[in-house]
Amino acid sequence: MWPAVWAGDTFLLPDSQRDAAPGPCAGGYTHRKGAVPLRAYELVFVTQPGLDEEGLTGLVERVKETMTTNGGEVLKAEHMGKRHLAYPIGRHHEGHYVLVEANLERPAITAVERDLRLSEDVLRHLLVRLDED
Repeated sequence: MWPAVWAGDTFLLPDSQRDAAPGPCAGGYTHRKGAVPLRAYELVFVTQPGLDEEGLTGLVERVKETMTTNGGEVLKAEHMGKRHLAYPIGRHHEGHYVLVEANLERPAITAVERDLRLSEDVLRHLLVRLDED
């Protein structure tokens, strides 16, 4: 067991154990790689209305795979149905809404947002961190 100090959102090690960590931090402590706890996030994205069930399932599975391969864990993925949009996006007035709840690290967030931005099937997406109550 190593003597660690909890500093907000990271574990810190004394500089005497520098070999287990990448570099020094404030207060004579060093970050231990992989010690940052996962944070809870909620992702909602809207897809094109013409997307069939197979395409929608494939897109959701791709998002879940991106999250898990980059150090996250998916808690729930829910298709909320096809709904009318509050305002048109491009020429679309409807879209499939999908809700995903997950615990993520920074690399997973970056990868998921990049994939959603580049996907032609996704009209809009929003990823927010949930409160730690």
